[in-house]
Amino acid sequence: MAKDTFYFSHDYNARNDPKILELRSEFGMEGVGIYWCLIETLAEDEKGYIIASLMGGLSVGFGIPKARLIEVINFMVEIDLLCKDDTGIYSRRMMEHKKLRKTLSDKGKEGAIKRWGDSHPIAPPNAKERKEKESKVKERFIKPTIFEVNEYCFERNKGVDPNKFFDHYESNGWMVGKNKMKDWKAAVRNWEKSNFQNPINNGSPRETYTPKIPTIE
Repeated sequence: MAKDTFYFSHDYNARNDPKILELRSEFGMEGVGIYWCLIETLAEDEKGYIIASLMGGLSVGFGIPKARLIEVINFMVEIDLLCKDDTGIYSRRMMEHKKLRKTLSDKGKEGAIKRWGDSHPIAPPNAKERKEKESKVKERFIKPTIFEVNEYCFERNKGVDPNKFFDHYESNGWMVGKNKMKDWKAAVRNWEKSNFQNPINNGSPRETYTPKIPTIE
């Protein structure tokens, strides 16, 4: 599929257009199918042309013998359903559609530049902006599970009760003061250095807590 695809208007009664009816009288619905395949091909081409010298590749893409495809196209040109010049085959209406799209696109860009200046959203981000966005993604905090906290406290064995730690931050939205927590393992290490996990300190040595990894029943 093409990187960019765009809608173009299609009259709901196009099947009754005199030129389409003439095409059907000569080639049946096969001719109509080939016509719309050609229109889509013209829409995909930046300049809106089908080059005659590339007709072989087009016939392979359509699954139609080259001679048959050329015969149908020549008939379309003969009844003025398609046009032909030194560049190749084209459709007047598709050309008008492409010009309209370009005009609207240019006006949209001009309006965005007037509104946003050099920072308008149409402009691609520079290297600095990309790095800042990537950095923000990397810094995004992912809340740990109780099992992860339990396992980390078990590995360090520095007296932090993982259940108290988890319940405390779970209840306050994983905030450290007024800021969102960035590294929960660093928070565990801070608990090891403080008496926050055991606010009542009577001066006696703190007991070492040996956490156990919970089992799933």
